[in-house]
Parts: sequence; structure tokens; C-alpha cells
Amino acid sequence: MKTTRLNRVLARGLGATLALMAAVPAAQASDVKIYGILDVGLRHAPNLSVSEDAITKVDDGMRSRIGFRGTEDLAPGLKAFFRLEHSLRMDTGAQRDSVFWDDKAWVGLDSQQFGQVMLGRLRSPTDEYTNGTRFEAFMGHTLGASGGRAASSTDAWNNGVYYISPAWNGLMVGAGFSAGEGTVKSSSGAHVEYTNGPLDVALAWQRDGESLSNQKSTVTLAGTYKLPVALLLATYARSTDVGTADSGERSTYTVGARVPTGSGEVRVSYRLTEDDQIKAVADRSSDVDVRHLGVGYHHPLSKRTSINATVSYDNRKTYTAAGATATDRSGPGFEVGLRVAF
Repeated sequence: MKTTRLNRVLARGLGATLALMAAVPAAQASDVKIYGILDVGLRHAPNLSVSEDAITKVDDGMRSRIGFRGTEDLAPGLKAFFRLEHSLRMDTGAQRDSVFWDDKAWVGLDSQQFGQVMLGRLRSPTDEYTNGTRFEAFMGHTLGASGGRAASSTDAWNNGVYYISPAWNGLMVGAGFSAGEGTVKSSSGAHVEYTNGPLDVALAWQRDGESLSNQKSTVTLAGTYKLPVALLLATYARSTDVGTADSGERSTYTVGARVPTGSGEVRVSYRLTEDDQIKAVADRSSDVDVRHLGVGYHHPLSKRTSINATVSYDNRKTYTAAGATATDRSGPGFEVGLRVAF
């Protein structure tokens, strides 16, 4: 008797629970991931800003980082998303920048119909959409890449808002701004990208607020083309109104290739950076011209882990105010590093 009554109570309770669950909308799907890149190795190369003497040290290869990203389904075709990314130095464990979430810190909404909007600390248009690692043969700041590709543009925006459209037959556009605060003017910029088969090409422009009285402008162009035997890559960036006198210009060009070989990949990159009157009109004393060649091999040990070896050759010139050569230093270098991506 007691058992039968208990079974009836349980059955009624289970039925009520199932009815309640059916009446409540299903919970929206969400996804949060931890990711990162840890890259450190042995480097033997000169610091040409000081001398041609090579220095041997343990140093970062690609910029090491740890991040968090996630999405949540809000409605059919609509998601919320976020991203936080912190950069660190693997040789010392120290954070790379005074800002903890120095690389990325944003939230946003993504609509399949209307596109996406992001708010927070963002990568600038020239950095994210034309000079990112996907357009560089070594995919980042290894000895092979060794330096920036975005001329003199700012790579990150605080207080930023950015909109990106849906793709229309391979065409995508975006635009945004960074609200000026304190002693810094606002910044603004836009980009357009077209992808069709083996071709991917992107164009970006931005105007960065340096101070309340100074702004600088940068235009960048980047592209990749996939051949049966190699991926070809190139970038171009030109900044104007550089420096406190708004007199300077800086141009940066890169060309490169990734060639699959066996289980790995041969990578080649050449970069040229040229300054013109950065300090003031008719004054080249702050100008630096750099030529860099990197040749390396990327060897995967697993899906996450790889060994990366690079040899490089650099030339660095500085000038007097009148434009005569002040220093002209050159030297080779090499690097062998271990990279773990997760």
C-alpha cells in the first residue's frame, strides 16, 4: 500500500516536472574557451641600434599570450561574444605591457543578417585587417618576421567601437572609432576585404589621435594568393603626419611565401621600412631605414607543438639632420624555438 502510494506521488511529481520543463524555453547554447600561444627559444642576433655584435639569449619568438573567448546564442541568428587576451614574456614570465589585457578586451553582438559590433579595447583596422599574422609569412613576431608591418599606425584602440558587415559574395566592410580621452584625440578608421577562391585582399585606413594637437594617418593594403605549390603574401603601409611637427612619413613593404615541404613548411619574408623627416621638415636625424630578410622552417611535432628555426639578415641605417648617413650596420642572426598553441 505504502509503496503504491509512493509510486503515485513520484509519478505525479515527475509529470509535473516534465510539464514545467516543456513550458520553459530551452536554455540558449553558450561556449567559452581558453586559448593561447607559448613560444620561446634560443636567439643569436645583433641589436643593430647599438652595434653589429651578436647577442645570444633566450627570448620570445612569436608573441606569447593567453586568452579567453566565448559566445552565447541569444536568438536564431543572433549571438553575444567576448574576448580577453593577455600578452606575456616567456623568458621572464613578466607581462609584456603595462595594460594587463593589452591585446584584446571586448564584448559584442553578432547578427547573421546585420553583421557584428564590438566595444572595448580593440585592434585597430590596419593592425587587425591588413597587417595581422595571416598576411605575414612567419605569422608573427619571430626573428623571421622581426618587426611591425603597419608603418607608424597605432595597433590597438582604447574606448573603441567597431562594426563589421556580413559578407556579400566575398566582400566585407567595417568601420569604427576610438573615443578620445584626456590628452588624446579620437581615432577613426575603416576597412574593406574581398575573398574569392585563392585570392584574399584587404585595404584599411585609419587616423590616430596622438595628442590633443596631433593626429597621423595610415593606409594599408595586404593580400594573399594561394598557388598549388605555395602561398604568396604581401603587405604595404604608409603613414603620414608622423611626429610632433606632422612632417614625417613612414612606409613599410613586405613580401613573403609559405611553401609546404614534407611534413612542415618553408617560410621566407622580406621587409623594407623607410622614414622621411620624422622629426621635422628638412631634418632626418630621427629617420631609420631597415631592410630585413628571414628564411625559416616550421616543423610540427603534433597538432599543438612545433619547432621553428630561422636565419635572418638585417641592415639598419640612420641619418644626420641634413640626410647624410650617420650609421650603417648589418648582421646575420639565427633562432631556434619551441611553440605550443592551445
